Amino acid sequence: MARPVLWRRMVLAILLMAGFYALALGIAGILLYLPYAEWHYLGRVEPRLLLFAGAGAIAILAAIAPRPDRFLDPGPALLPGTHPRLFELIHQTAGATSLAPPSRVYLVPEFNAWVAQRGGIMGIGSQRVMGLGLPLLQSLTISEFKAVLAHEFGHFYGGDTALGPWLYTTRAAIGRTLSSLSRKSSLISKPFEWYGHAFLRVTHAVSRQQEFAADALAASVVNPGAVRSGLKAIHRLAPAYAPFWQHEVAPALSAGFRPPILEGFQSFIEAPHLARNIEEEFQNQLSQEAGDPYDTHPSLRERLAALPESDAGSPGAPEPPALSLMNPAEPLEEVLIGSLAPPDESAKLTPVSWSELGDKVWIPRWTEIVSENRDRLAGLHPEELPRYTDDPAELAVRFRMAAQTSVASPRHVFEAKFLASAALTLALSQRNFLLSTMPGQPVTLTRGEIIIASFTLWDDLHEKRLSAGQWALTCAEAGIHGMDLATVVPPSPAGKGKRGA
Repeated sequence: MARPVLWRRMVLAILLMAGFYALALGIAGILLYLPYAEWHYLGRVEPRLLLFAGAGAIAILAAIAPRPDRFLDPGPALLPGTHPRLFELIHQTAGATSLAPPSRVYLVPEFNAWVAQRGGIMGIGSQRVMGLGLPLLQSLTISEFKAVLAHEFGHFYGGDTALGPWLYTTRAAIGRTLSSLSRKSSLISKPFEWYGHAFLRVTHAVSRQQEFAADALAASVVNPGAVRSGLKAIHRLAPAYAPFWQHEVAPALSAGFRPPILEGFQSFIEAPHLARNIEEEFQNQLSQEAGDPYDTHPSLRERLAALPESDAGSPGAPEPPALSLMNPAEPLEEVLIGSLAPPDESAKLTPVSWSELGDKVWIPRWTEIVSENRDRLAGLHPEELPRYTDDPAELAVRFRMAAQTSVASPRHVFEAKFLASAALTLALSQRNFLLSTMPGQPVTLTRGEIIIASFTLWDDLHEKRLSAGQWALTCAEAGIHGMDLATVVPPSPAGKGKRGA
């Protein structure tokens, strides 16, 4: 197997670095020369020129000084003695590319896998590390995961990670220089802005070629079919993980609870409306011809097209997920979450099921919001909500979030609808309705045969799946007809109320 021509990439990196530092030192030198030239030829120094030139030169020189790469563990370290099957596969893949395995392997809370050389200064004294995302292990088969490993070893194989610290250091120096000069002189910063754009375009173009080379290596080490299906799985599910973490996991953690992450993510991506959105986004990625010139990765369509064809053959038995390579006795989620917070805080997290989070997390949060906005809700009855579905900006005006409908922003409308829905949810929960807040699923309240989706009620009314008359009857059956939504929480102590949903 021919190794990529590393020296060409190395020369390019050196030239790009040298060009930036030559530019920085040259401009700093000119700035320092200006007051000297004025003193030498005119016998005087203008204080404003001295201040301008001196401050600019110092800012540039301070910004370009190399910094040590202080590498902090991105998650708990995985150990060969604890997960022998995982490390057997890692060593097997490393051997297939004639490379040494990474020094450390970390479990990370990302839908991703990555390799890097971290620590030291500009790569000197660094070590090879690898990060493996827990949801990635859940979502890929063992063959797909092996293809991902081979792809990541392709970055070691091609020398990409050796160049990484150099490029990262230069990129950081450009950023610091622009940040420092933006507060002092926009004129001096212009050459650095130009160079920064050129630097990103060139180095990101190199990064895209590195991705193609790593894919090709993975296809030769494993097989093109596994690379292709792994890429599709990652591009289909990875975009959903950030909103899942932000909207489902983070609120629970901040409230002191630790729900089962992998179970929750599976529920999240299987929710019908989210599954449709995930598939639509995936199809958009498949149809995208090429990415932005500043992208570090080629488009999915380009990567799939670059892979060699493979004979899929007859389908075999379903493969187990890559998560089966891990020792089931180690509480991976608990260890991972514990590594994200100080020990004294992570130890206080209470394990909880997703079905319990409604009462433990969301009801207290909605109670706080409704309590802070009780005066806005005063006089609003549940059966009156349909009158605001055609123009929900009127609800924002009623809640005094906007002076009139013409100036009500989408945020005003969202907050108004959210406040009314939160109050409605509390009213129903007080009428012995069972609350369900499973990840990705609409918030629903159920009592007998009555099912109310309190936060998607607006869509049901607007799209005529539910008429105003039907909603009024439902309110009567639920026992909330004529109820003042401001009364679902007790009055706030005098002077303690807040504004804003």
